[in-house]
Amino acid sequence: MKNFLIKTIWNINTGSLPVFVSGSPRSGTTWIMEVLERATASRIHWEPLNWYLYQQGHSRFAGEQYALRPDAELLAEDEAYSRELKRVLSGGSPIVASSAKIAKLSTLDNMARIFTANNTIIKFVFAQRALSWIAENSENNGCVILRHPAAIVASQLHHPYKRNGEITPHPEWTKEVIEKTHPIYTEMDLKRFPTLKNVLAMELSSAGRLAVTACLDLLNALHSETARDNYTYVVYESLIKQPGKFEQLIESLGLQIKHNLSLADIEERSRTTSLQSKKSPKGTQRLSEVERVEITSIMKNLGIDYYNHEMEFVEAGLKGMNFSKLIS
Repeated sequence: MKNFLIKTIWNINTGSLPVFVSGSPRSGTTWIMEVLERATASRIHWEPLNWYLYQQGHSRFAGEQYALRPDAELLAEDEAYSRELKRVLSGGSPIVASSAKIAKLSTLDNMARIFTANNTIIKFVFAQRALSWIAENSENNGCVILRHPAAIVASQLHHPYKRNGEITPHPEWTKEVIEKTHPIYTEMDLKRFPTLKNVLAMELSSAGRLAVTACLDLLNALHSETARDNYTYVVYESLIKQPGKFEQLIESLGLQIKHNLSLADIEERSRTTSLQSKKSPKGTQRLSEVERVEITSIMKNLGIDYYNHEMEFVEAGLKGMNFSKLIS
């Protein structure tokens, strides 16, 4: 009954196609989605097709075909899955009620937003291999987040998890789980990035395994010419250093600012990071020197040379890639 009511409420307002935010886990997607939400008074659809949450046995999904998997670039072969993804991109309701819970239906103000919002913002992770398909099969605007793989890995390894009122290591990034599930790569990755086989032959630590997954996410996001022609690519570090670029991002997504952004709005931690900050004070997400050297070696082997030694993005390193919109 609850799921039926939420679906009914959600489908009342379909004023425009949703925009999406896509990136690696812990790349800043939640933070960017929440800043956009506040500035544009949009409603949010949080990771409707998250592969990891399905793997962990959450009841959010009707079946495995509705989980955004690492082989998502092959989804044209899966009718049920591609049909569901098209429905979500067209503004369809969350699959089940728990997916809408993150859309913040817990207060009257947020419930009212479901009725009044003119826009929906969808947040994806693990969508990088699906970007070409999404561009070819939908007319949604979207942004793709680029963040240094070492920063992503540091955030993953130091990201706590709240369970039964206690803070524990996040279940996705414990050593045991990392050794079983990472690095995540596909047969297409092996063909697309020939040096990957050399990296996989290395004796990788937990940080190294996560770094390979993050690097492949980054490489696949940049590899798709169709996606580069259609979507806004955003360097996470540039938004941190120049918050005014959020207005540029909002404009590029075709959204309208309803509430002027203050520096406090932009500096507010995301819901996921606010939990982390209680356990790990700002500045404690650090990799060891050994881990940094390992990740640097992995990036070099995979041809990722668009970051300098200070982890700053260097556009010249993209070697002639063209972008319709790049915020760096």
